[in-house]
Amino acid sequence: MKLLNNYNDYIIDIIIEGIKNDELSLIISNKLIDILNNIDHEISSKLLSNHLNSNKKFKITLLDIDDTDDIKNFDKLIFMQSNKVYDEVNKYVKSVVGGENMNLDDVNNFIIKRHNNIFDVLNKNKATTTIGRIINKLFPNEFPNAGKNNSIESFVDKFKAERTKNMSVFKLVEGDDIIHYYNMDSYDSDSLEGTPLGNSCMRYYKCSKYIEFYVKNNVKLLILMSNNEKDKIIGRAIVWPNVIVNDESNRIFMDRIYTTYSSDINKFKEYAIKNKWLYKTNQNREATDYIFDPITKDANRLTLRVDNIIQTDAYPYLDTIKFLDIKNNTLTNKYSNQLYNLESTQGGYHYKEDSYIYNPNINQIELEYQDDEDDDDDNEDTIWSEVEQQTIDADDARYSDYLQSWASPYYADNYWVYSEMMDDYIPIDDSVETYDDYVTQEYAEINLKYSEYYEKWYKPEDLIWSNKQGWIYKYDVVNVYLDMKKTKSDIRADDNDYTTYTNENGEVEYYDDDMVGDQFIRVKSDLQGRRISLKKEEDKDKYFKWKNDYYLNKLKNEVTGQFKMDI
Repeated sequence: MKLLNNYNDYIIDIIIEGIKNDELSLIISNKLIDILNNIDHEISSKLLSNHLNSNKKFKITLLDIDDTDDIKNFDKLIFMQSNKVYDEVNKYVKSVVGGENMNLDDVNNFIIKRHNNIFDVLNKNKATTTIGRIINKLFPNEFPNAGKNNSIESFVDKFKAERTKNMSVFKLVEGDDIIHYYNMDSYDSDSLEGTPLGNSCMRYYKCSKYIEFYVKNNVKLLILMSNNEKDKIIGRAIVWPNVIVNDESNRIFMDRIYTTYSSDINKFKEYAIKNKWLYKTNQNREATDYIFDPITKDANRLTLRVDNIIQTDAYPYLDTIKFLDIKNNTLTNKYSNQLYNLESTQGGYHYKEDSYIYNPNINQIELEYQDDEDDDDDNEDTIWSEVEQQTIDADDARYSDYLQSWASPYYADNYWVYSEMMDDYIPIDDSVETYDDYVTQEYAEINLKYSEYYEKWYKPEDLIWSNKQGWIYKYDVVNVYLDMKKTKSDIRADDNDYTTYTNENGEVEYYDDDMVGDQFIRVKSDLQGRRISLKKEEDKDKYFKWKNDYYLNKLKNEVTGQFKMDI
């Protein structure tokens, strides 16, 4: 499916880039405007400022949303090519009042004046693609793809969160309901496909004993309910009700967010902001990462402490406030080697150099050890899997050095991906795509270079700089002229983002669309409708105009004769 989507996007790119002259003002549907007005983002402002602006023209227009409730389409927009809008408007006007074709300016004025109902009038020749591609086509190289506050990725996450806001149902649960919703049986089926929620280490039935810690300490759980499956969740976050911040104020803190869809993280944050809760800015297991305060609107590294902790027979894995002082019954996110570190996936803790695990047979925590010589029950055909939290068949097991764990073939095939560069299995949800492989984000940031144009990581030696496109793959490039005299040029990716021209010697030349695109004309080269680019002035003796279209001279007799026969 991913390959099919990529191919469809590729075809759409080719179609859009094939449009040379027809550009119209940007028209945005009222449904889309309502969403954009609720999103605080630079891209929202950019789109809205260009809506109905007759001084700005684009190759695509009539932006709209797919108003079905399919969440998989919430990161996509519907659009029309400007040349198709030109054709459809003329067809519509002729069908109503007759007359000759309107010129481009008249069509532009027509759609601006009728922008409220133009989407109903023009209901053919529409296409759908991702928001990221739309933004890159409308405003090339203006917004980074990821990593910054004004990035396309951050806008898409906010857009999806806004679209699903009215569909979202949050519940703040406590007591035994926390145990119920922590168990993977309460997860939406989509959550089990290698998502942060589906991969959480406390999802197993055996962890119910560990989760009792939250129940006894009056901790709450914020859950996001699924719209597709009854009483199933697609997100959760622990909520600590009484947290001492920097040894002063007493606040509510929302801990790490686990979701099925990354866009839902913003919904949890919005819920926290509305209730003035502190929340973790990054969803990780770091104890001292930045924490956002909706009251001060600042993010800082804060010291958190929870007093009057009730100690239990077993403990859950804690992401942030994880260091236990058993003498004073407090939890904190400030590390000390004198405190118990509650980062065990087996119900125990780490203390100094030792690890302790929960033993259900005696209902208490004990020092973890392994006596291979005296263990009569040791089965050489099985091995322990840390990620699956169970023993698995050793013969077919696969090992991840990155995760320091074995896994069954089923688990590895569904939740891991093999990295050729790293020569190791890595988790899918922690992987990024390279030109022909997958690596971890950390590995990529240290060893590779990111191409915003391709939205992938590459080996630095495989990239070359393009003044327009940034870093691009150097083995698949063309030299594009920036002026008609061919005195200036730039390296570009070989992806049809330019005008192709064959000179008198049969040599192919490439010209920048933005620089010199209006000095070329697209001419039909055969009766099947295939076209080539010619220079308007230099090649004007090679083509002719007939019935609002252009043809090579060699087709004159056939074209004019066919039209005469039709008459």
